[in-house]
Amino acid sequence: MARQDVLALGLAPMILSKCSFPPVVALAVLFSAAISCFGQTFRWNWREARSIGRDQSLRQATIGEQEKEAIVAVIVSQLERRRAGWPPENQTQRELALDTAIEIIDLNDDGTGELVARALGPYLCSPTGNCPLWIFQKRGPGYGLLLEGFGQRFTIEKSKTNQYRDVVISMHGSAMYGDLKLYRYESGSYQYAACHEYYWTALEDVGQVLEEPRVTPCTSR
Repeated sequence: MARQDVLALGLAPMILSKCSFPPVVALAVLFSAAISCFGQTFRWNWREARSIGRDQSLRQATIGEQEKEAIVAVIVSQLERRRAGWPPENQTQRELALDTAIEIIDLNDDGTGELVARALGPYLCSPTGNCPLWIFQKRGPGYGLLLEGFGQRFTIEKSKTNQYRDVVISMHGSAMYGDLKLYRYESGSYQYAACHEYYWTALEDVGQVLEEPRVTPCTSR
């Protein structure tokens, strides 16, 4: 919940106790505070969660060589930031970049798609299938970084922030639970906004598998 939403809810009762409002106006004040709070309620569109794999690798993409080289360059720049000693001896960073899965998605409805890229391979991904995930935007002859995350799947939400669709990256923990990180567009890139956990089991009975995930704010396990 944003700070201004907390203030809205916290100040509304105080304002009503200190000031004299007609009943209709008083209800409007409380209603406004409630909308301010609950309008930010997190809802994960889990049915739209997707993953991109080896069948969508940059190597197989039907795009021009100049465009492909621009994408290789920006992915290599991200791989170089991850740790010293990369890549493994039998692969070059260029080959790792070419093996990266990609998908074009228009996130701000301007007619030009942004590039979602998910690195692949045992040297980059966790044993549970979580991998580096980036979103790049075309800028001149090259690409700029919009989002850097880590997970197995991602969801392009229907909600928007500053004209860009919100993005949720899900990190797989097991068959029954995982983490969700919400990103919203602000000041030229996607910023981390909130963390939630999802469970496919009931709170009162972990043996009961749910038809829809139970989503709660992140806590330490």
